[in-house]
Amino acid sequence: MNSLLHVHCLPTFFSSILLILSIQSPTSAEVLYETALSPYAVPCRVTCSQKDRQFKLVVDTGSTHTLLDPTLYGPLGTSKAVSVVKTPSGSIDVPLYASPALTVGKLRLPDSVIGAFDTTEIRSMTGFAVEGVLGSSSLANLQLELNYDAQKLRLLRDDSPPANGYLTCRLVMVDAVPFLIAKGGQRDLNLMIDLASNEDIALSSEEFAALTSDGMIETTGKGRLLSTSTSQATTRGRFKNFQLFGIDLSGTIVTGSGTHGVVGSRFLLRFNSVIDYAGEKFHYKQRATNKVFSSQKSLGMILRFGDSPTVFALQPSGVAENAGLQKGDVLVQCGEMDAHKLDIEVLTQLCEKRAGETIQILVRRNEALYTFALTLPTNN
Repeated sequence: MNSLLHVHCLPTFFSSILLILSIQSPTSAEVLYETALSPYAVPCRVTCSQKDRQFKLVVDTGSTHTLLDPTLYGPLGTSKAVSVVKTPSGSIDVPLYASPALTVGKLRLPDSVIGAFDTTEIRSMTGFAVEGVLGSSSLANLQLELNYDAQKLRLLRDDSPPANGYLTCRLVMVDAVPFLIAKGGQRDLNLMIDLASNEDIALSSEEFAALTSDGMIETTGKGRLLSTSTSQATTRGRFKNFQLFGIDLSGTIVTGSGTHGVVGSRFLLRFNSVIDYAGEKFHYKQRATNKVFSSQKSLGMILRFGDSPTVFALQPSGVAENAGLQKGDVLVQCGEMDAHKLDIEVLTQLCEKRAGETIQILVRRNEALYTFALTLPTNN
């Protein structure tokens, strides 16, 4: 999933990342919000309240705007205007509404004109129920802390860098959206920090072609289709010789699409980090462990979620393939649970609570129903 809204211009007068070791002593910071951070790449979610309602928002650092699902707008009447928003894969029409104040913990976002976006696709791709997007403009003058080892997401009001081994590099803020200027061989790469993207690294088509020509990327064929109002095939490859933040990314999947370079959530999982909007800095350090539990991978299959989860890919000789499942199978029932109630969190709980047990999976394949016995793994 790519970020929902993107900016479209970048300054070119910054040349390279300045790395410094933070040696300041920690100071007290006002914690505006704290929540458990999911161990999955996307999405990072926060609980938002509006009057007497609560709902989940995706934290989207690649989006300027804060958006809510149109289904929440019943009491707000008709939209006031329509904003045409460009994305790397096309344009979308975003209706605008007059919205009451939103509150995220102690962070209060004032009454404003806010956009509406259908979040169905987010749930379909990630398996998480979400009802909107918290964009970067709402995080101005704050720090967003992502501590994957402690599994905590925090919003802080603080102007001091974190201590204890964090490194720091400069951000370039464009319309409230954070960008890094990174080196790719002899080239400067403009990389948006995009928590709502499940990519490792995605480069603009131009930069992807240039690094391929330089012999730094080995192309492996076409990637997935991006689609909003138009469809666009991505290019996929692997880094042959590439480092970012001193981390060897040789062999890492990289895609080329659109006009933006993106550092996505899968790459950021390697770090505990702080996006410092107030100081326009990115603070990071390598995690103590990169072990991330994936209930889907442990079952040997990747599910695409929608009305019913569909098998998108199978791990060779994995649990699902050995049981007889095939790509394209539509899950109808999982144990005693109707599959349309299944999402990543429910699947995780199932794997953790019933590890080692065998459950029956009912799938639909070519209009016929088949039952398979799936033994839940006992480890990751």
